[in-house]
Amino acid sequence: MITLRFRFAKYGAMKYLGHLDLLRYFQKAVRRAEIPVAYSAGFSPHQIMSFAMPLSVGLTSEGEYFDVGLERKAAAVLDNSTSLQVSAADENMDSKDAGVSTDMTGIDRNNNSSTDGAGASPLASAAPCLKTAEEYRAALQAAMVDGIEVLSAGYLPEGGKKAMAEVAAAGYIIYYKSLFPDKSPDEIAGIFQNAPAIPVTKKTKRGERELDLKQLVYRFEAGTFSDHTFEEHPCLDRNPDFVMADGDPFFYALVNSSSGDNVRPEFLLKALTGTDFEADGYLNLGVHRTDLFTGSPEEGFVSLAEGGLDAAPEVQ
Repeated sequence: MITLRFRFAKYGAMKYLGHLDLLRYFQKAVRRAEIPVAYSAGFSPHQIMSFAMPLSVGLTSEGEYFDVGLERKAAAVLDNSTSLQVSAADENMDSKDAGVSTDMTGIDRNNNSSTDGAGASPLASAAPCLKTAEEYRAALQAAMVDGIEVLSAGYLPEGGKKAMAEVAAAGYIIYYKSLFPDKSPDEIAGIFQNAPAIPVTKKTKRGERELDLKQLVYRFEAGTFSDHTFEEHPCLDRNPDFVMADGDPFFYALVNSSSGDNVRPEFLLKALTGTDFEADGYLNLGVHRTDLFTGSPEEGFVSLAEGGLDAAPEVQ
């Protein structure tokens, strides 16, 4: 199966959309965009689609990913005009004889073979018949509503892993919307840099776990918003409730986001400042995911968007 990966941003009112609702939204959107999505087999087939690390409700992001499997034979073999011809032909055919004559491309609906003039089967390789990743990105973007923006798309090389299995780390911009803690941002960053260990207790469904955040946070530093920040992360400024300006402070954190030791940015800031952000429903804290990464601290991290192909790989 050929896999196409999309990267998208989520902001504005859409940040309040939960993961399951977002899944249903994209299931409908890929159909509107006429992307030849593949379906699972069985009694209740569903679209082959998977998301990397769901985002918490209320957070914004420009680093969301989902993979969709494409049907090899899909739009595949027939262009739109030919599809209409075949559909019209089927209406006039006996169910026992569904062959299409050679003047209509020679597709035999019984055995999926071709009898075109060259004798070659268009099903031999679906890849050349699929559109480029950029064309599918543009088509999907045209089906989006305000608050969802499709940033890029790329075909996975043969043997590429699903996005959810590749995620190892995530980058976040964390900022205070109004009130600041007693310590300055530089002091808070200094606490992290100078601490030999940051032990915390994390509650899970199976109980409590003792973690050392120092080992799970790969980068934590203070910065200030500037024109460069907004140029590098344009989706930040598209949030209606984003009121930060040049010179206002923020933190950048690169944290472990694997399935076993995922670190939430607000959990990290609570450990460093002692502030209970849950008390005000996180109304004073802004969190924006910048990207998701694969790799390791030793070998380095690479964005999930890297390595995508614009043209579909050859079907073996």
